[in-house]
Amino acid sequence: QSLITFDRQSNGRWQMGAEFPAEVLQQVGFTQSKGFIQNSLIAILIVFVLVLILWPVTALIRWHYGRQLELSVAERRARRSARLVAILDLLFWILFLGTIMQASSHLNLLSSSADWWFRVMQIIGWIGIIATIALVINCFRQFGAQGRWWWAKVQDVIIVLAALMSIWLIIITHVLSFSLKY
Repeated sequence: QSLITFDRQSNGRWQMGAEFPAEVLQQVGFTQSKGFIQNSLIAILIVFVLVLILWPVTALIRWHYGRQLELSVAERRARRSARLVAILDLLFWILFLGTIMQASSHLNLLSSSADWWFRVMQIIGWIGIIATIALVINCFRQFGAQGRWWWAKVQDVIIVLAALMSIWLIIITHVLSFSLKY
């Protein structure tokens, strides 16, 4: 038995308000919708988990067949940066999502006593962003390398796209900042 109002904003989007004045629902674009953000985050996490799972698997397969991976210094640097970004971004998102889920039942986690925890997450997130820059540079350097298998190039592009999408999600959701005002 509540009243709901629908109001068109100056930007053309709809806004819905109920009797409870602290809650207003606004229409958002596709890239800011809950479904798009969730599906993007799931895809990013799948890519990073696969990078980390397949890393030892491929090493074991090469060891089993007695094959050594002959890489140049630049190729090794690119592989290391891809793994580093996967570890840092995966760790950041797991810590962030775990903290949010935990905070939903323990509100004291959002008090100033947990500032050190949020600083740790911020540091991991910012290092992941800086490492992504190195990953993109290394990927572009390796993309034109002669004799590289096309599948290795596809893998590099997928990892770079996942890392860039992770940064994009961080930006549009305002998850990461330098401040502790939350």
